[in-house]
Amino acid sequence: MRFFQMSQTDEGVRWGSVLEFGLKRWKRVLLPYTQATLAIQLGSIVVVPGILFALFYAFVGPVAVLDDAVKRPLSRSTKLTRGRRGRLFRAGLLFTPWVLWYGLVGAYESSAWGLGAVMGLGVVDEIFSLLLFLIAFQMYEERMSELRELLEARRSADGDAAEPV
Repeated sequence: MRFFQMSQTDEGVRWGSVLEFGLKRWKRVLLPYTQATLAIQLGSIVVVPGILFALFYAFVGPVAVLDDAVKRPLSRSTKLTRGRRGRLFRAGLLFTPWVLWYGLVGAYESSAWGLGAVMGLGVVDEIFSLLLFLIAFQMYEERMSELRELLEARRSADGDAAEPV
């Protein structure tokens, strides 16, 4: 996330800064991300709750890492995903064939194909997970940009009303 944010600025990416940022923030992320993952995994026992939890908690990582003021990242993520859950769901649909095949067959069947297949399919699975996370992070960034614009518009409207004409 920090890499992406730094790449959007004129100063560019400094790897030392990215690493330092990650090492300072890992404790803030561990508990909420674990809570969200457990809810999603337990909800996946029955498919619909798992999908709903995945949509509600899609922004837990970015919230926990980037917003120091938030005390309850899971509830903040639930609020921020409102209005975006359809887009998040459609993004997840792109990965459904892989998730179904790998989750139901591939992970188990690949053991018969050898260690290389197990490792290779595991890498592919992690790449797809990373892509889905990056899609969710981009939607989080869009949402935060919209909120900043709304706040700025509200401040300027309040400022205009406070000044005499």
